[in-house]
Amino acid sequence: MTYFPDLTRYAYGRNSIPGGEDDLNVGWLEAGHVFPTATPGDGLVDALLVCATRAAREYRGLHVCDLCPRIGSFADLVVTMTVDGRRVLLGNGEVRVHASDGSWYAAPTLVAHYVAEHHYAPPTPFVDAVIARAKTLYILAGEQRRRLHALSAEQQLSLLLRVVAAMPTAHPGERDRVYARIRGSAVDQPDSTWCSSWNGEIPPELAVLEEPIAQACWSINLTFSRGEQIDAGRREGIRNDCVTRVLECAADLGVDATAFTGSDAGDG
Repeated sequence: MTYFPDLTRYAYGRNSIPGGEDDLNVGWLEAGHVFPTATPGDGLVDALLVCATRAAREYRGLHVCDLCPRIGSFADLVVTMTVDGRRVLLGNGEVRVHASDGSWYAAPTLVAHYVAEHHYAPPTPFVDAVIARAKTLYILAGEQRRRLHALSAEQQLSLLLRVVAAMPTAHPGERDRVYARIRGSAVDQPDSTWCSSWNGEIPPELAVLEEPIAQACWSINLTFSRGEQIDAGRREGIRNDCVTRVLECAADLGVDATAFTGSDAGDG
């Protein structure tokens, strides 16, 4: 991990966040550099993990903790933590929060590990902003998560299609058209060519929709299309990740995600 002193101007990444160059660094730690320490306050680690589920500036690669002993393979060093039974991968994005003083703060998602395991003490405005931000976020965890992940593929798809239909959009006709195409590709008349033609960028069919909705539709189609042949265990994991992402996206758009996570979640 690259080291930056706390509260210096952000300089690590530059990708697609308006005004992001004005962010202040927090928690960019590296061995050999002294950092403030304290026993973590109640709820701080969980709040950091909740915020990490909405990581900003996500990258393809992963950072590992430079403060921990380098023992084992790279896979052994990858950091994950759990909040209410929800596994959160750390090291591939940033926690970005807006404080009451008007400042934006950016920390690597590994900050949750730094606080929990190395007792790093972040600046107070960042801590307050993280705790406030976490209270506004819905995460799929606990019994809700276990129930939805236990559904069959058909039940999960039915659930996600209902979630997409509830997402607010300025283009309901286009959303409904994409909805029908996803259902046809995944259930009625599998069309692997539509799925395989999406190579790294949102396809033109989805470009008219708001980005979060387009991303949700893209994820559902790629996940549930029958065109991709992968082993059953990996496919189940990919489906469960999709359920989590789409429900959390819907919650961020103002949809009551809990309405889709009850005992009748698989009905449709």
